[in-house]
Amino acid sequence: MKPQSFLYLDEKRLHLQALNNQKIRDQLVDSFLTYFPEMIGRVENALQHKDGHSLARAIHMLKASLGIFSVDALVQQAERAELLACASNTNEMLLEGHLALAKAKVLMDEVKTFKENQKSE
Repeated sequence: MKPQSFLYLDEKRLHLQALNNQKIRDQLVDSFLTYFPEMIGRVENALQHKDGHSLARAIHMLKASLGIFSVDALVQQAERAELLACASNTNEMLLEGHLALAKAKVLMDEVKTFKENQKSE
């Protein structure tokens, strides 16, 4: 089977975080897929209410998972969104927040695909 090419999922990083242990990797993936949607929901809610303080907290929570699974560019996007949310620069905060959220959703889909691919191997 040809390896899947992902935009945001960094498979090498995931394997390193899991100490190259398939069981640990599978646990990380399952935990991510269980809790990440709730984190995304918190970001969406904060964006909907234009609540910079809540947005900063929600994105801060996302960053830990992003650091395990994603390319550096996505982590940096989340960091920018968090900083802007703390500064409460509304238009820029909302733009960066929405960009980070959209990319995080893509990452979640990629992790789902990764999990499905691992089952079929």
